[in-house]
Formats: sequence, C-alpha cells, structure tokens
Amino acid sequence: VVKFSDDNDTWANHNIFIYDRYTLQSNGESLEFRFEATSVDSTFKASLVYTDPPGPVTDSSNVLINDLDISFTCSGNGCRHTSLSSSSRTDNLEQIVDDVTTLKEFQVHDSSSSRQSEFTPLTLTLVVRAEKIAVDTQPFALVVTGYNISQTQVPPSNWTPKWTSNADPTDGNNDYDDGSSGGLSTGAIIGIAIGAFACVVLIAVAAWFLFRKGVFQESEP
Repeated sequence: VVKFSDDNDTWANHNIFIYDRYTLQSNGESLEFRFEATSVDSTFKASLVYTDPPGPVTDSSNVLINDLDISFTCSGNGCRHTSLSSSSRTDNLEQIVDDVTTLKEFQVHDSSSSRQSEFTPLTLTLVVRAEKIAVDTQPFALVVTGYNISQTQVPPSNWTPKWTSNADPTDGNNDYDDGSSGGLSTGAIIGIAIGAFACVVLIAVAAWFLFRKGVFQESEP
C-alpha cells in the first residue's frame, strides 16, 4: 500500500511503517517497537514475515527451523485489548489481529472513550521475539499499519545486507571475487574457456579440410 498526496479523506490518516533491516540471533532475543494511538478512531495491525531456512528433506513435520513470534500490549485508559499475540509453530507469517478468521484490523480504543476531547493517547508496544533460532541468524520484515497512530520508538537497525560487503574467501564460497577475474564468476570463466577451445577446434578442422581438398585437386592429371 502506497500513500499519495491526493488520497481522499478515507486514507488521509492511514499510516504505514515498514521495518526490514533487523535480525534475531539467538533463542529468547527480542526487539521492541513502540507506537502511540492518537485518536478514538485509531486502528492497528502488525504483520511479521521471514524466510525460514530449509529443513531436512526427510522431515515432514512442517515445524519451523527458526521460529519468530510477535506480541502486542496496550497501555493507557481505554484500551480495547491489553495484550494480543501470534505464535504459530508452523507458519513464517505472524499477524496481530482482532479476529483471526477475518483478519480485520482492531480498534485500540474502548467504545466508552467515544469523545475525542476525553481521549488520552495510548501506548502500543509490539515485540518481535525469537522462540527458536536453530540455524544462523534470522532476518525479518515487519509492517505496521493503522489509522491515527504514530511511531515513537524503534530499535537501531542490526542487519546489513550481505551484498554490501565482499565475500569471505575462507568460507568455502566459490562466488568470492578477488578482482583478478574482472568480476566474472568461476562458472562464467569456465564457460568462456570451453567456448574458446571449441572455436579453436572448429577452425583447425576447417583448415585441415580445405588443405586436404587443395592437395587432392593439385594431384589430379
């Protein structure tokens, strides 16, 4: 969803926050994101997604290798829900929702706080937690959307894309480029060498054929 300057009033107060430079490294580690509900009409929805490492081919249990969960708490006078959580053991998509069968956004205010003049901002805390990290580390993406909410505190980014730094030549990765190959991979160099060798053989065969044809023509009476 992308906001445009000419969106109608329905979308005027709709907020979108995207976080995709985070990772969890060990069991029990967590990161906390804080927001504020600024209106009696505030809504809140959080979606967490990540790419789980592949499991053993012989394992058909569909259990996550790395398992991340999210939980939500609301603090202040008039919270509709003080806490919600999503902790699937087989799904790498987690969502905080009011009704899991309809995936509707939930209102963070109680209906009794219907008058904006009586409303005091509510503190919304979203926690991403590593229930289990079995392989390497686990990067994730988090999207928070809702009406009349603002971001108040986010942790510093702790993940850097691997393509921003040179590969380690000692880790056994054949894609390492030390600069001597002009940026070509090992596979590309091998392919070029094979193609060049085939061209040389083809030229040699053609030259031999033409030579033999010329000799026979000169030897005829």
